[in-house]
Amino acid sequence: MRRTLYIIILTLLPIISYAQSIADLTKKAEIEKNPLHIYSSIGFYHNDLYIVRKDNDKEGTYAYGVVDNDGTVYIPVEYDQIEFEKEGREYKDNIYKCKKKEKWGLVSSTNGILLPCEYSSLEGNGIWRTCKSGKYGYVQLNGTSSITTLIPCIYESLGKYSADSYIRATLKGKKGIVFGALNEQSIAWKVAEKAVEEGAQITLSNTPVAVRMGEVSALAEKLHCEVIPADATSVADLEQVFKRSMEVLGGQIDFVLHSIGMSPNVRKKRTYDDLDYDMLDKTLDISAVSFHKMIQSAKKLNAIADYGSIVALSYVAAQRTFYGYNDMADAKALLESIARSFGYIYGREHHVRVNTISQSPTMTTAGSGVKGMDKLFDFANRMSPLGNASADECADYCIVMFSDLTRKVTMQNLYHDGGFSSVGMSLRAMATYEKGLDEYKDENGNIIYG
Repeated sequence: MRRTLYIIILTLLPIISYAQSIADLTKKAEIEKNPLHIYSSIGFYHNDLYIVRKDNDKEGTYAYGVVDNDGTVYIPVEYDQIEFEKEGREYKDNIYKCKKKEKWGLVSSTNGILLPCEYSSLEGNGIWRTCKSGKYGYVQLNGTSSITTLIPCIYESLGKYSADSYIRATLKGKKGIVFGALNEQSIAWKVAEKAVEEGAQITLSNTPVAVRMGEVSALAEKLHCEVIPADATSVADLEQVFKRSMEVLGGQIDFVLHSIGMSPNVRKKRTYDDLDYDMLDKTLDISAVSFHKMIQSAKKLNAIADYGSIVALSYVAAQRTFYGYNDMADAKALLESIARSFGYIYGREHHVRVNTISQSPTMTTAGSGVKGMDKLFDFANRMSPLGNASADECADYCIVMFSDLTRKVTMQNLYHDGGFSSVGMSLRAMATYEKGLDEYKDENGNIIYG
């Protein structure tokens, strides 16, 4: 019985094998009828299109593309990765985010390549934040047919875009030097804090006496930066500041703030028609010529990076006469002239920007030494449509001037004074006009104008 069964099985085996072969061939034929059989995997399906993958076993590589049910290729099977463009929970028709050789681009299934695979990152939907060579920009998708460049990839950092907000450029990756931070009231102090907050690395510099006696060391500790003591009237000291800063920060400097000013004549209460000329020389050297020495030292050392920004703080007294401002007005006029003259040379040779900011009266340690400063502060606030600009607001403006948003602004004196510089007389100022001048008279009843 067993022998008979064995003979039957041996007889049937060829028949079964043949039948299996016929079935396999039939199945293979059916598979080959499906145009998608050539792909190793078929992925996400949307809008009658598939993301497919094709493996190259010999090379151990694979590639993605987009096809339809009939195998018609809409996006060539040549990309390392493909994703749909997402907008909320929906998928936008026809647009795919494609990656090739570690670079991203945008491809339309109907209109081809919209954005070449040239970007190290591509984020967004409709409006895309792009990154190329470490610099950021924005492009906008126009339906499924084209791309518009909103902002070229030239910025160190750009915040995320939303329809009801602005795009914010920061100082991420930039290196800077802030001269003149003394205490929490000083504009330079505020600038240093905001620069670090916006991603910059900085060094601080002030006179050796100010470093010993002031609060700048506490600021340095807070911001984790180095203080480099220097007399801003000494070329040797300034050279050391730039050399040490490049050493500490690891390269050329991207921005510099000059916030330095002092008048011995003002401190000694000498009127403008009774100046001590040795003191005047010191006023000009400290408050203005130091700016020239600073820029010249930096240029000779090639310390400022191309497209860098240099800013000095000024005041409208450089153009108009203000009671009590004394020889500091002459210093500010010279300061602004230096910015124009050096701005031309440095701009032509290295694209470095040089500007001054004419700030509102600000109750800093230096500003409080000006005769009648409290009254000048009140007058300017009454005259200015927007009121006086604070030290914090001036620091914000400085950050903008250091950023890549102002790459083509140079040789300018920029008013940051709430509109004061353009007003002749305001109603609020006029209302106080007839209060009298008794406090400005000497013992003989004569008005002291200086």
